[in-house]
Amino acid sequence: MRIRQRVFLTTSLSGPRARAECGRPATRSAHFTFLSQNSPSDTADRPTSLWGPFLFAFLQFRNYSQNPTPELQNKEVSMLVENLKSLVAQLEREYGESPRFTMFPIRDENPLSGHTKRRIVFAPNNSMLHLQREFLGHLRSPMHVNEQIRSQFLRYATAALPKSSPLNNALIHRENRFFYLVDFRHAYRSVLPSHVADTLIALDEKLASQREELVAFLIQYFFHKEHGLVTGGPASQDLFNLSVGSLLDGDIGDLCEEFGITYTRYIDDLTFSSPNPIVASTRRKIRILADQAGFIINHWKSDCVDLTKRPVVVTGIGIAEDGRIFVPRAYFRRVRGALNLAMRKGEVSSAKIQGMMSLFLYIAQFYKDNGLELNQTEKKLLNTYHSYQR
Repeated sequence: MRIRQRVFLTTSLSGPRARAECGRPATRSAHFTFLSQNSPSDTADRPTSLWGPFLFAFLQFRNYSQNPTPELQNKEVSMLVENLKSLVAQLEREYGESPRFTMFPIRDENPLSGHTKRRIVFAPNNSMLHLQREFLGHLRSPMHVNEQIRSQFLRYATAALPKSSPLNNALIHRENRFFYLVDFRHAYRSVLPSHVADTLIALDEKLASQREELVAFLIQYFFHKEHGLVTGGPASQDLFNLSVGSLLDGDIGDLCEEFGITYTRYIDDLTFSSPNPIVASTRRKIRILADQAGFIINHWKSDCVDLTKRPVVVTGIGIAEDGRIFVPRAYFRRVRGALNLAMRKGEVSSAKIQGMMSLFLYIAQFYKDNGLELNQTEKKLLNTYHSYQR
């Protein structure tokens, strides 16, 4: 029996119940957070008067006996929660504002296709940034979570991890011939506070008695009632990765192992590849699993590719039939045009150039590390970029 089947305490919610959960007002008594242990240098710019009491409370919490009495467990958890409530209040005094996000729309342009769409993003204030970074430290610390379960949840994830990149995700698939590409629609909206809370409880079972407060904390600091899990918070990608890993990746991974399919997930981009065709019945099973987990597949972005007929683009990286990695031509032309505009007329910002070049630079470095050579057109683009930097 898989870990995720044993540790989840509740079933997923959908529809009006899910919206009600995200929209439920949080009260001051619902503040709840986690902090990571840090070296003295890490805490130099943080409020410190509460640090000693917090560590004392946390160490007591971690060092119970393996089978504590309910009275002892409730006492220790209650003391930890009170210290964390005090920390939130101290952050408010330190920064002069409560932890919050500012929501605003942006015009998002796909560097590959050139298509633009309106996207809502969230910018954290200093107090929220601090709080989220502490929470992120907790999520990534083996002292605070069950590392074996965490590794299981992240087994198929290839983003928001050390040394992760779109290129490394594509390289996993470069020896295969047949591809099935899937993209989630409104991916962050599909993750509910209850999903995240149950995932965190799976990582640390001692949090089970605090589930209601944990859900309320997540709603207040990590979710928007209409847009779901907020984008822009330092911890958002980790929370999404862990939640999808616990909800979906295990089932899809088991299915893929059964049929000899290689599977990876780069945030909300799912890539399946195999030496043999990924038949319609298998693709249907994948879609059913995603639907059962509460995720909506963006069917117009889904694609099936046989490399003998055309190359495939995986997380922005082109893969040819012989395994060669390349920058897609459409993307290459857009980058070259933006560079020319930036150098001749200054009409393109430096930040946009850096962002557009990042994918090409990944591939250029891969070629260099593996003793491969760029073609003449690619070398010319790289030289133009270096000239632009000077």
